Amino acid sequence: MAWSTVLSLLFLVLRAAFSKPTINRTNFEKTNSCSEDYLVEGEDFMLFEFEAAGNNTQYPFHQGLLGPQFYYSTLTRAQDSPHCSGFDLFSAKMELLKFQSSFTDNQIFLVPGEDTTVLQMEVSGNNSVHSFHGKNGPKFYYTTTDGISHEGCLGFDPVTGSCTKRTGVRDACSCEMKTSNKYWLSYNKTAAVDTSKATVYLLWPGRPNLRSDIYIFPEIRVKDKIIPSSSSSVIIAVVLVTFAAVVAGVGVLVIMKYGRLEVGNSQASQNRVSSDVRSQINTEHETGTVINQQEAEDETKT
Repeated sequence: MAWSTVLSLLFLVLRAAFSKPTINRTNFEKTNSCSEDYLVEGEDFMLFEFEAAGNNTQYPFHQGLLGPQFYYSTLTRAQDSPHCSGFDLFSAKMELLKFQSSFTDNQIFLVPGEDTTVLQMEVSGNNSVHSFHGKNGPKFYYTTTDGISHEGCLGFDPVTGSCTKRTGVRDACSCEMKTSNKYWLSYNKTAAVDTSKATVYLLWPGRPNLRSDIYIFPEIRVKDKIIPSSSSSVIIAVVLVTFAAVVAGVGVLVIMKYGRLEVGNSQASQNRVSSDVRSQINTEHETGTVINQQEAEDETKT
């Protein structure tokens, strides 16, 4: 008896898991403003009401692209066209929470491989056109300097479709669930030269595709070497010229002073030589006079 109960329950579970959804019309109304035979364009209307039931995993009602939709055809259009969804097409919303760059080295530009930029958005809604899960969920995109768009990451896990928190992980998405239909999605992008002043945004696939505002990365470049600016070069040149002029002036002064000393020394030497010569000449003259007087006295005695 117990085994039969277990098998019955298992059968019910499998049947529920693989059963197709059911759609039953519950109401149909129309207005006839003029006649029971026809409707008047722009005045009369028809009301269709259905009851949809089934497995919400295989046939999502609220968070998938395959939810119930009404189709119609016209006399001039053979193929049926979607008219409206069973749920609000435009209930999905995206709001900016944060767009922030690290600027670890300076406040002017980002350094590639070191700085990061975080774009955080709040997504909310509950409809059959914009999904919260997997590849059909919100996606972050960025452009490079050549204008090409690249897929950054998926807001929800691409394999399991779950909301996974990865705060601080570079070049990855992080998801934080706030309520059953409200999530905070973040994209942590590492700075790269080819994304300098490029764009980043969030795209939510569906009908229609929803896109957030476009945000622009700051300037991204390699750290500059210390290279003097033109004004600094002029100042350095002026200082060097002034220094050279001062050195030259000092040299001229030294040369002039040294030259005057040399000339003075030469003149003094010449003066000393002249004085010595004059002294010698005077001595010779005096000696000669004495000699001449002695000779005169000798001659007188003789």
